Amino acid sequence: MRQRLRWVISRVFIINLKLFTLVTKRPRARVLVVNEHDQVLLIQPYISHGFWTLPGGGLKRGETAVAAARRELYEETGIDVNESDLTFLATLARPDHDIPFIAPLFRVQTRAAALPRRLANPREVIQAAWFDRDNLPAPLSRIALAALKINDSYKG
Repeated sequence: MRQRLRWVISRVFIINLKLFTLVTKRPRARVLVVNEHDQVLLIQPYISHGFWTLPGGGLKRGETAVAAARRELYEETGIDVNESDLTFLATLARPDHDIPFIAPLFRVQTRAAALPRRLANPREVIQAAWFDRDNLPAPLSRIALAALKINDSYKG
């Protein structure tokens, strides 16, 4: 029953998100977080239908993409970084859920211990964890796959 309710809420949220995005055309910043062991931080939000994705979310009115990336990273994971630590990688278009939005993608390196043991936002996020690049969870969101590919191209 609880799983079904979560699915219904997720569907309603995504429909509302699509409508909001169509009207406002507001971008959503995403953050690729890596640690000293070259592990990737992924989250599983309640609205993702089980997909693992990157921390991030919508820009508030008047907010810069880098400020939104920093804020969303902190709100969803509890990891606090400086805006100057975030490196812009690319802008992704229509990256998830067939919602027509753009997503500035940033990368940041932090310590594995920066991720709190307890979920920072259990109302939004089911799980947050570090993963080795050769042992990523399934299913991965399109935005996470695209970000990993872009990151790999920058590494050489």
